[in-house]
Amino acid sequence: MRAADRSGIRWLLAELTELVAGGILSAETAEALREHYATTDSGEPRRIGFVLSAILGSLLVGAGIILLVAHNWDFLSRPIRCVIAFTPLVLSQALAIFVLLRRNESAPWREAAAILNVAAIGTAIALVSQTYQIQGDFARFVLVWILLALPVVYVLRTSLGLAIYFVGATVWVLSSKGGPFFGARPNDLWVWALLALGVPAFIASLRQDRNSYGTLLALAALAVASAFSLGQTDEIGAQSFWRGSFAAFWTVVYLVGAAAFKDWRATRPHPFVVAGWIGILSLAIFLSFKESWRTQRWQNAVDLMPRHYPDVLATGIQIAWVLAALLFAAYALWKERKVNLAPAAFAPIALLAWGIAKSTGDPLVPSLLLNFFMLGLGVFTLLRAIRAGRVFEANLGMLVVAILAIARFFDNDLEFVVRGIAFIAIGLGFLGTNLVVFKRRARA
Repeated sequence: MRAADRSGIRWLLAELTELVAGGILSAETAEALREHYATTDSGEPRRIGFVLSAILGSLLVGAGIILLVAHNWDFLSRPIRCVIAFTPLVLSQALAIFVLLRRNESAPWREAAAILNVAAIGTAIALVSQTYQIQGDFARFVLVWILLALPVVYVLRTSLGLAIYFVGATVWVLSSKGGPFFGARPNDLWVWALLALGVPAFIASLRQDRNSYGTLLALAALAVASAFSLGQTDEIGAQSFWRGSFAAFWTVVYLVGAAAFKDWRATRPHPFVVAGWIGILSLAIFLSFKESWRTQRWQNAVDLMPRHYPDVLATGIQIAWVLAALLFAAYALWKERKVNLAPAAFAPIALLAWGIAKSTGDPLVPSLLLNFFMLGLGVFTLLRAIRAGRVFEANLGMLVVAILAIARFFDNDLEFVVRGIAFIAIGLGFLGTNLVVFKRRARA
């Protein structure tokens, strides 16, 4: 069932009086619509508010207890410290049992109990380690924490707990070698196994309520974790292939929002559609510069013929992302004819450009491919919007062309007069496009 769009509902409720006065609807039908949509509109915000209040209250209570204990921590013996460390865990487990038995259908109760359990697990690990001086680094602490917290996610069916698990996996892979941008090591590939452990819980959340904000939060956390994990994987596998793998990643992000969640809201795009557009345009603009293809690492980087097992696995994961993007795009082309699939061409175009650059070492042809892709994307989106009478999408197409033109100004030594004329032409194009679209909508 399509998720309720509250802005559309408010507009409909405001129009009911005029529709009744004009004889289009009967008074009984209007009243039935008011009752139906009043219930639909108020349900989700109240539930979200209840969930947030329960989570915030749980966190405040836990923080207060920690502060009270910390004030006298140095004066306590080791057995007392252990009792204090495990007491929140025992209490949170008791609360979880109560929720499962008496409040199992209440999302706020499940979310609050899950957050308390996850926090209590981390607190117990940290306090016991500090009390008995157990050696270990931050990455191991996070790994043990999220693995012990994972059963809580499945038992309590918590979207927020699942999001925290995915964030924890991201923190682990980034802290395993002291932080991001400091290289990667083969053990970082285990992050994909960690993410896979949470996928069944995410699928269950999709089946329960795919358009809820909890599911969106878990999906966003999974996407962020996948992005950072893919960055680490690119450092281990075919290092120059990050252009293809990240082009595939942003393509998948866009297709998830456009095709898998096409019924998100009646008047608003899914957040992944927006994120996908931003990611595709940003990376495409970067790859449209010749400098992005002029590198000394073509021969030194691991090719698609790796010699060691971690390289093989990492390269396989990179290729898997590209295959996933291509298969997803083919499925969307077959099933979802109304979706704008032009951005999905980014993955095969970037893959082709990488192959040319890898084989020839010439940066000109790959950069031209990306320039033609962006020009085609902007023109196709613009014409598609004009035919359908969609003002926002038409402006988006013009924006793509404008971004490409601005990027070329920085890439080429053009006179100021030429740049000024080009800006005027683009501005007139915006105005003319809006005029044409509004006229089409007026005649429709």
